[in-house]
Amino acid sequence: MHLDQIVTDLKDHFEKSKTNAETFLTEHLPALAGLAEHAASNPLIEAALGAAHLSPAMLTALADVITKADADLAALMPAAAPAEPAAEVPAA
Repeated sequence: MHLDQIVTDLKDHFEKSKTNAETFLTEHLPALAGLAEHAASNPLIEAALGAAHLSPAMLTALADVITKADADLAALMPAAAPAEPAAEVPAA
């Protein structure tokens, strides 16, 4: 491999890395920031992250309790009305 080919390969590699980083910053980072903001405002997540003395098994059990309670409450809620079909447009 010649030196000019090495330089070209390195340039291509770093240009691709720059493009990937720009894509990550513009497409993925805002979504991650939104999730972090949502999580920070949730007292259950804050408590779980700060729980230094609970084992992973205990955290899993607590998560199961929350999931089951939510499902039980959802079952008590009235069913949502079905969406109305779109109006048909007569053919011209």
